[in-house]
Amino acid sequence: MYIVPPVSLIAALAAVAQLEEVERAVIQEKRP
Repeated sequence: MYIVPPVSLIAALAAVAQLEEVERAVIQEKRP
């Protein structure tokens, strides 16, 4: 049984993924 998640949920997951990528980039920039 496979349920397709709503578009809003997909958008939320995408936003979280982008925030995580930005966070990693900032951490790498702070490192010497």
